[in-house]
Amino acid sequence: MIARYNFEPTKLWRENLLKEVKEANLIYVTGNTVIDTFKIKIREDYTHEKLK
Repeated sequence: MIARYNFEPTKLWRENLLKEVKEANLIYVTGNTVIDTFKIKIREDYTHEKLK
């Protein structure tokens, strides 16, 4: 066993795991925590020359 619990970024990823006969009670949808953090912490008007 590699992992007992699965933490997935989206409901779609969860559904894909369920197709692989994973136990539904061991799959948690957490969201994409890195992107969610960026959305909270970075100003909306933030710019950088490499992002253009």
